[in-house]
Amino acid sequence: MREVNLEFSFKGDRKYVHGTDIFKQIIKTVDSLEFNNWDYLELNIRKISSYNMICYISDKKLKQNGEVINFLVKKGEVQMYGSIVENINNEIKTRIELDETDISSNCKINDNEDSITYNNPLNTVHSIDIITSICKIYLESQSNSSDKWFFRTLKLFRSIDEIESKKIRLKKTSQKLNIQAFDIFIGDEMIAQGYAASISM
Repeated sequence: MREVNLEFSFKGDRKYVHGTDIFKQIIKTVDSLEFNNWDYLELNIRKISSYNMICYISDKKLKQNGEVINFLVKKGEVQMYGSIVENINNEIKTRIELDETDISSNCKINDNEDSITYNNPLNTVHSIDIITSICKIYLESQSNSSDKWFFRTLKLFRSIDEIESKKIRLKKTSQKLNIQAFDIFIGDEMIAQGYAASISM
């Protein structure tokens, strides 16, 4: 089993680590282990965290106590498992600006199709940031303003470029209680499925 320290900065006025930053660290870690060009990645968020973290990686399924996120990566017949936990002895000391203006100004909700699309050929925003942001915009437009939405599960059927020039679209496929499911498209290709849950604040 390998152990990797993950360092983060808070974004904007948030007091927790954004899931997209954890995703980017997972991809960076997987690539460093020469496991890039994978076929499938599944990420499950268990709770939010306000600390730097430790990622445990193995070729066998594992679960650490107090897990923040677990993930599975497949490349052909080979599988890699990860379990990420808080490092409560390593507090986050930095903060960076968060500007989602480009995303909010270039996305459009289609209520008839239960979908939202981001379209900007000159895009400079990371794909994973767009996916999570437009999901949040869509869900908040459809629900009580006091509800807070979080991605709980993301299943990617191929790796995604850091920055995509094609449109990115999320289409709602089902809802059960406070869980909503989405198909995620880049261009006309379905590249992922996502599941989001609401928490009343």
